[in-house]
Amino acid sequence: MKKLGILGGMGPMATADFYQKVVVLTHVNSELEHIQMFIDSNPAIPDRTAYLTGQGDSPLNELVKGIKRLEAAGSDLIAMPCNTAHHFYKTLCEHTALPIINMVEETLIYTLDLIPSKKIGLLATKGTYASGIYEATAQKFGVDLYCPDAGFQQILMEAIYALKNGRLDALPALKTEIYKHMDAVNLEGWILGCTELPIILKDRIDHYPLIDSTYVLARASVLASGATLTQK
Repeated sequence: MKKLGILGGMGPMATADFYQKVVVLTHVNSELEHIQMFIDSNPAIPDRTAYLTGQGDSPLNELVKGIKRLEAAGSDLIAMPCNTAHHFYKTLCEHTALPIINMVEETLIYTLDLIPSKKIGLLATKGTYASGIYEATAQKFGVDLYCPDAGFQQILMEAIYALKNGRLDALPALKTEIYKHMDAVNLEGWILGCTELPIILKDRIDHYPLIDSTYVLARASVLASGATLTQK
């Protein structure tokens, strides 16, 4: 079985959620059969959204350092549970011979299997919207993603950073606003294109439906590592 390297810390709670989902999704008869994982959880990686919106330093150097640490640890492949960081996907692949699972592509493929009508919205950070990584990938599959307006994007950002910064008391009111905006749009489903959002919106995962990109990446990681899924 291949050893999985996790390029994490963006943020730490999202990394922990990804790790847990890999464990839960791996079919085993005993704990000895689980995938060996190396986690590089580096919260000092500069904010991806800040950089992509012209307000911060590039995270690329720290991302490459993390990959090198995962290589040195003995990883056979890498998963990066941060959608916004996939803006740097092609460049990161140039810095390693290890395969890096493409979270954005895996999420679009999974979504189209689940929602063939292609009436899909994207909930994400301002950095992900600014990068256009989901729209570019969706275009390859003939999907025209719906992206929220600036006001809705700001509410999403406030919720994401409330979780990142430990201001959990702010989340109930923000979630109410998010659901109100989602209910106002007639879509078949929504991609949770930020790894904090499955944690924030977990009480409504099965309502729209919501496509959990962390779950999709965990699922792809289990298969790429050579393990068997507990569920399809």
